[in-house]
Amino acid sequence: MIDFSAFRIPDAISIIVFCIYAFYLAFDLSKKGRFFFYFFLFLALLHFVTTIIYIPNGKDSIKYFSIAYNLNSNLQDPTLGQGVDFIYFFTYFLIGYLKLSYTGCYFFCSLFGLTAYYLIIQTAIYLINKYDLFYKKAFFYILLLPGLHYWNVALGKDSIMFFAVALFFWGIIRRNIICIAIGAFLMGIIRSPVLALFAAGTIAGNTLMNRKVTIIQKSFLAVIGIVLMIPLLPLVQARLKLQSVDYEAVNDYIDYRLTLLHEKGSYIDMSNSSPPVKFVSFLFRPFFYDAKDWRTLASSFENIVWLSMVIFVFLNLRKKMTKTLYSGIYGMLFFSFMFTSIAHSSTVTNLGIAVRMKTMYFFPLYLLVFLSYDFIKRQSLKKSAAKEIHIHKKFPIQFAQHKLS
Repeated sequence: MIDFSAFRIPDAISIIVFCIYAFYLAFDLSKKGRFFFYFFLFLALLHFVTTIIYIPNGKDSIKYFSIAYNLNSNLQDPTLGQGVDFIYFFTYFLIGYLKLSYTGCYFFCSLFGLTAYYLIIQTAIYLINKYDLFYKKAFFYILLLPGLHYWNVALGKDSIMFFAVALFFWGIIRRNIICIAIGAFLMGIIRSPVLALFAAGTIAGNTLMNRKVTIIQKSFLAVIGIVLMIPLLPLVQARLKLQSVDYEAVNDYIDYRLTLLHEKGSYIDMSNSSPPVKFVSFLFRPFFYDAKDWRTLASSFENIVWLSMVIFVFLNLRKKMTKTLYSGIYGMLFFSFMFTSIAHSSTVTNLGIAVRMKTMYFFPLYLLVFLSYDFIKRQSLKKSAAKEIHIHKKFPIQFAQHKLS
């Protein structure tokens, strides 16, 4: 049993390190403007408070720490594997070598989530500068959604996965091989199916939606991408415990997952629902009619933001992926988001787990909002310019007098 009342030196050190690191990241962002310095400090404070609140309530985190602590006490070496096995191994390292207690391990993992937010902001700023994007500062306030922080502060898979996804896409957009490799490794060892889906989305977006690449080159690149993804199949098979990677085995796995989640408290029966209904339900529920307590009510408000973002992204989708300077990036982010969300919508019918799972692909959806707003703004300016030219041609004298006045 973990004694939450005990407060040891490692706990204090971990909190001090968190505060210093948060201030360092905010100071680095201050180079982009004073707004980002104060905004990130506030975001870090929210992340810190969420960590404190979640420490005694993390049931999975308590299990991870307890198992790793017992292994350490009995001088047993943990097995390096995928999923929870990696978390046991990682936590064992924190306990045995860094001498961290439960609170210390928690704050250490919370740093991963905080770093992910830093990478998200830096990537958004990079795209704004590279493509001279129109944007609103209000978009950055989306990062303050409490639900996102709630799932990305804990000792466990979610905080590290959130960081891995951010690092992976940060590396792809900035063309940094090291960041891509580290992000892919962490995703692969925690949730290899997600890595496979993101890799497929990245390949599809960068080849199919790139205007500078011919059809022959696209076909060639698609073949290369498929070949490169083949080594991921054994990892996915081992992670999902499939006897083989074929339609029947995957279908059996989906049925198993649906049965497994049936006993959970927020399970909803989607067995007879169509794929679009499952997709919408996965992304935007719990909604207000599902609310049973303050947590589901809070999630309902946040799902309004998710719904607005998705609608914003789907508007003029074809033009944004084919007729913009950033069509390749837009396609990559869109396909990555869609592949993962569609895959999870067919296997996750538990509202509580859905809220936690979809934080993994918040990163691509969030950046799509910036690109979508820029497209809409530029289209509006083009229409205004075209209208002005039309008026000038129709009434040249009156238009000139109007301009002079």
